[in-house]
Amino acid sequence: MDFQDVRFEQKSVKEVFVEMKKVSELMVDLAYTSFFNNDKVLAGEVLELEEKIDRLEYDARMSTMLSVRNVKDAENISPIMAVLGAIEDIGDGAGDIAKSVLEGEEIPLVIRDVVSTGLQHIISIKADKHGFENKYLGDIFGEDVEILTVQRNGEWVVNPVFKKVLENDVIVVKGSQTELNEYISETVAPEKKDTSKEFEELIDLLIRMKGLCELSLELSFNAVISNDEFIAEEVVRLEETIDSMLSKIQELVLINANTFDNPRCLKSVLTLSFALEIITDASLEISEVVLRGMNVHPVFHDAIKEVGGFIVRREAEKTDVLSKFVKDNESVLAVKKSDYEGKKWELSPEKDFLVDKGDLIILKPR
Repeated sequence: MDFQDVRFEQKSVKEVFVEMKKVSELMVDLAYTSFFNNDKVLAGEVLELEEKIDRLEYDARMSTMLSVRNVKDAENISPIMAVLGAIEDIGDGAGDIAKSVLEGEEIPLVIRDVVSTGLQHIISIKADKHGFENKYLGDIFGEDVEILTVQRNGEWVVNPVFKKVLENDVIVVKGSQTELNEYISETVAPEKKDTSKEFEELIDLLIRMKGLCELSLELSFNAVISNDEFIAEEVVRLEETIDSMLSKIQELVLINANTFDNPRCLKSVLTLSFALEIITDASLEISEVVLRGMNVHPVFHDAIKEVGGFIVRREAEKTDVLSKFVKDNESVLAVKKSDYEGKKWELSPEKDFLVDKGDLIILKPR
């Protein structure tokens, strides 16, 4: 970023916070996709968005500081400043992943094929190619396809207020291959390889670490807006778990490096792991707003409500399949097993997953 070009543009803190949260989430999604597909174009877009989030944070901090008149005001804005800094850290973590792609770090195929299979596809769709111009965004895709952003006139619009699509728009969406198959121009089947036992644990750790990182972010924002110490403490435990997983991944990389003709390819595994740890640390910073007893500013409630970030936690009153506890307008993020030593989290479980009495179900309204 050219710091001489930075100019303060006063906006409401709520407006900037909404955009920063959307941009940071988009950066993480695009960074994962660029990493597992070795997509340098997407990686470049992540770094452009990193500059955008830096400018947004500058505007937000300036606007917030201008609102301070006394000590009481300073106390009220302290949580806002903490969360803004944490969101920037999330963007920095995504930026580190993207930089590794641009610097030529490639994840070993034996790991990439297995990990990427479980990821949802993120693709860009040109509106004019598919005849989407003048159609309403909500009428184009089903409810299981998430519209991440629209690129219009060279700008990323991550919280679009418009309803109709223009001819030159590029729509970036996220969903399963089944849902997006007609828009995927070329589908490359994963290379079939036998995964040796030496790498099974490493692969499992990467998949789980990524899932727990995403869960910690969801929980952290909700801990703040609900002022819920229970959720905030769960984020602390998740952060400790991920620290332990990072240590184990480092150990496995060192142990197995000599099995590769080019052990440098494992550097990308370490890069991803460290970036996930940075993002999880940021979620802990957000949760500490609650754990330190800071007063939650109403701006958080309004902003999170606008971006649809509320979650629901529901304790199972009996043993049954998961679908019995979920409403039609809800999606399941995770289930925390009450009878498992270490409080195991089951991430994105299937509808027929068996839930025991006392298990905690984390849901998100659609």
